[in-house]
Amino acid sequence: MKQNNSRRQIIIHSIWGNINIVIRYLSGFVATSLVAKHISPSAFGRYQLVLTFLMVFESLVPVTQSHIQNYIAKNTNNQQIASNIWVVQILLIWLIASFMCIGFYFLKNDFFWILLLIACLKLPFNVFDIVQIVADSKHKNFISQQIQITNHLSFNISRVIISLITPSILLLLLANIIQGIVTLVHQLLKWKEFKINIQIFEKANFRFLYTLTKENTSLVIVSILTLMQAKLFSIILSGILTPEEYGNYQLTLKLMEPASALGAIIFSANYTVLASTYINNKNIFITRFSKVSALSILLSLVSVVVIYIFPKDLLISILGKSYSSAIFNLNSSSIIIFSTTLLNIFVQYYTLTQKYINIVIVNISIILGFVIFSKVLQSHSLSTVLYAQAMIPLIFMFLISLFLLLKNIKSSNKKAGTS
Repeated sequence: MKQNNSRRQIIIHSIWGNINIVIRYLSGFVATSLVAKHISPSAFGRYQLVLTFLMVFESLVPVTQSHIQNYIAKNTNNQQIASNIWVVQILLIWLIASFMCIGFYFLKNDFFWILLLIACLKLPFNVFDIVQIVADSKHKNFISQQIQITNHLSFNISRVIISLITPSILLLLLANIIQGIVTLVHQLLKWKEFKINIQIFEKANFRFLYTLTKENTSLVIVSILTLMQAKLFSIILSGILTPEEYGNYQLTLKLMEPASALGAIIFSANYTVLASTYINNKNIFITRFSKVSALSILLSLVSVVVIYIFPKDLLISILGKSYSSAIFNLNSSSIIIFSTTLLNIFVQYYTLTQKYINIVIVNISIILGFVIFSKVLQSHSLSTVLYAQAMIPLIFMFLISLFLLLKNIKSSNKKAGTS
């Protein structure tokens, strides 16, 4: 009976995960196309760089959603204090990010930091993501997926409306605030259902924040390194490529982003079920993990095919000839989707099996690879840059996986010889 319930949960979560994927891809494609069409490549690159930094700030939480989710699942009576921790750290990050933006603006006199400061007004709304965390901890991931759908739609629809009215980076950043408000309304509708109570000024909150961070130091390091690996190359390239090249580079990534995130969304939809299965039965875990991985790879391959057959002339007519470089590089750079999917499977497996050192090694290797190759990419074409972004993770992941395989074979032979 329990096995049938778990299968039913996987099916339901996967269905909502797939609906989330479709809506995110379609709305993201339309919004990105219209925004890019109405502003220049250099302005689009600057706009995307602001959003990249905002994503970095959003991810720099010492206690991640997975930490809180796992803690509530194991300690249902302590849901309130765990919720308090999430709220406190989000507000602290918002204050730190805001002061940093103000400081850099006065130091460099660059309006970019004012744009980022405005974008950071979205951060306080992330406080209410605790609703999604609690829903996941109670094996109701479909609710989390529904809230994410609201999140994507509100952001992309507001961007479309703003870009049609007046193409301004400053006004486009207001879409982040609209996204936060609309998502907040959806989350508040679920607030009472999960009996969430927040008391952020309790003295124990900060002590517990330190304790929980200390207990999950490995996961904190993994989260930060994974974030750096995903975003560092893009930030480095902003100082290497010309503004027009960087805008084309960012558009290529944005057109592929929903497809690149397929694996992460599928695993997120089934994370709690997989984690529980690993604790209860490791053999069944391998089977279920393999099925989720196969689904992620299949959807990624379908996305690559769709990108290949999609008429590029149609995209040029929609976006304009100034983005022809980004469009013509879509086919060759679609390997990034496959690379990202395999890397996500690698990270998810060793996260679930709590072998964090392997994730740390592969992330550090990729980061060093990006830093080294960025020094020699300054005189190369955009297609070479995109190939490097795909191949560097694949190369290091293959080498580390081969090393781990040989290590396991040697360990097995040694045990066989002893017995």
